[in-house]
Amino acid sequence: GHLTITPLANTPTMTVGSATTVAGNFLSNTPANLTNTGGITVSGSGTATIYDNDDIVPGVITTNGGAILINADRDASTAGSVNIAGAITSNGGSITIGGGSGTISAGSGFAVGSATQATGVLVNGVTVAAAGGAVVINGQGYNTTTNSNHGVRVTGAAGAITATGNGTINITGNGKGSTNSASNYGLEVDAGGIISTVNGNLTISNSTGGGAGSGTGNYGVYITGTNSTIKTTGSGSLSVTGTGGNGSGSGGTNYGVYCNSVSCIQSTTTGTVTVTGTGGNGSGSGASNYGIYTDAGNSITAAGAAITMTGTGGASTGNTNYGIYIVGASAVFSNTGTGTIHITANGGGVTNSDSDYGLYVNTGAVISTVNGNLTVIGTGGGAGSGTTQLGVRVSTTSSTIKATGDGNISVTGTGGNANGSGGSNYGVYCSVANCIQKTTSTGTITVTGTGGNNGTGSGANNIGIYTNSGSITGAGGAMTINGTGGSSSGSSNDGIRVTASGGAITNTGSGTISITSVAGGDTNSSTNYGLFVQNAGVISTVNGDLTIVSTGGGAGSGINNFGVFVSGGASTIKTTGSGNISLTGIRGGGSTSNNYGLDIAVANAIQTTVSGNITVIVDTILLNEADDINSIGNLTIRPYTASTTIDVGTGSITLQLTTAYLGNITWGTSSTLTI
Repeated sequence: GHLTITPLANTPTMTVGSATTVAGNFLSNTPANLTNTGGITVSGSGTATIYDNDDIVPGVITTNGGAILINADRDASTAGSVNIAGAITSNGGSITIGGGSGTISAGSGFAVGSATQATGVLVNGVTVAAAGGAVVINGQGYNTTTNSNHGVRVTGAAGAITATGNGTINITGNGKGSTNSASNYGLEVDAGGIISTVNGNLTISNSTGGGAGSGTGNYGVYITGTNSTIKTTGSGSLSVTGTGGNGSGSGGTNYGVYCNSVSCIQSTTTGTVTVTGTGGNGSGSGASNYGIYTDAGNSITAAGAAITMTGTGGASTGNTNYGIYIVGASAVFSNTGTGTIHITANGGGVTNSDSDYGLYVNTGAVISTVNGNLTVIGTGGGAGSGTTQLGVRVSTTSSTIKATGDGNISVTGTGGNANGSGGSNYGVYCSVANCIQKTTSTGTITVTGTGGNNGTGSGANNIGIYTNSGSITGAGGAMTINGTGGSSSGSSNDGIRVTASGGAITNTGSGTISITSVAGGDTNSSTNYGLFVQNAGVISTVNGDLTIVSTGGGAGSGINNFGVFVSGGASTIKTTGSGNISLTGIRGGGSTSNNYGLDIAVANAIQTTVSGNITVIVDTILLNEADDINSIGNLTIRPYTASTTIDVGTGSITLQLTTAYLGNITWGTSSTLTI
């Protein structure tokens, strides 16, 4: 029959000291304060229910398909934790763990940490196993001034929450902590802890870090330690959502989702992976509140199903609130087979916050697919006088965004601080070799960058795409590069800038490159180049055609707003095989006497070295060096505007090809010059 334990008020503690089997339902009612050291087994289809006004240590509970309910803090006094110190096994029945006086469901009804146990729900070295049943766990940390008030914690090599077959898991954890409390995690999986399903969905609902004041490190979801993981091993979808804590304090480093173990979040077969992280310190002043953070040696992976990641930096006044930050050797976001990766990353920061990148790939980190498409959309944050709000940044040795098979790559970056005075807000910033790359001849690369200060801003150097000693490289597939400078009143808002030794946009084999660049700048803005190749920067193909259409920016009285400017060292735009070059340079706004469609200040700035032809389409041109344009094949120079008159030799017509200029261009000995 059924077993119900409802003690009298003067006998509030009941103990099950030896193995107990119940043929019907088992109910331990408030205020029983059940101590179960012997273990309770419910046979048949019976259920097991434990209510308590305070903390619960339920011990070993086993049902044969019956539901298990563990309900702490039944009187809703905001104090009543659950310590799973013995295996909870339902063999297909549902398992629900939480608290409060109402019905417990996903995200509603929380067990609450107390002075006895600061973590709301603790699974420590034991297993909560539902087989094909549904698991719901809600935990909230203790609201105290000390640290480590976690919502839900799964810890230890044998610590696990599992469902098999079509069984599902839904977990919501909220950290707490007051005054200057730190390290309060919504959900922590550590020291080899595991949360897993097979074909059922696994959902970590919006788990939120706690903390306050100067408290730091309040993560929404934290996976750390060898073998710690949240995973699906069949067709089940995996969704992890976390928000950093300390919403109004001065303490920083409040990450939404922090991955600090190998394959911390993973699908091993056909289940999709969705990770959403929002940095904390919402109205506070702390720094480095990342939406999603993965550091050296750690990874988020799938085996062919889609990965979708969305990261948003915290909206604090502190600096470096990145949307997604992946850093360090062997830090990896990867997918295999035809699996895709789609990343959306938005920098945070308000007031005068600095350096709030959308996506930052740093110090050897890798984002990669094989035959699946890889899509990145990054937007810088910041405001006011804050500078360097980058949409996408890839920097330092071996860091890369790549596809190694048939997959296409698309990277879109937009600089931040739309209406402020801070400048240097690049759309896409590349300062390492092969920052964006294809390693096979199949699949395409598309990079689109828009400089920041793009509303009513006044900062300078808001560049659409900036490769500074870094390269974007293809291996034979088509490359499309589109850059737009920011529309601020400051200067030097280039569409695309390729600069310094190692700064390059290149393709091999028969791969083509198509570049469209438009400089920004309004009011009286000057020196806004559509395409600026500087100080040994290189743009090159081999047998594929290289096509450039570039427009200068600026307005009002602004000067030196060139369509294309090639200057310094061994800077060059070239093909080294049979590829042809077509270059269209359109001068920008402002003073017409100083704004050229094409300005060349270095020898061999535009060249074909084997058999390619060159076509230059401009209305205004300035040539300063011998062999500025050097075609091994035919050379054609013609106006961009159909009505433009060409002056050959002398004169002051718009398109002037003076005797000096003619001395600075070269074409093949068996080829022709067409003007």
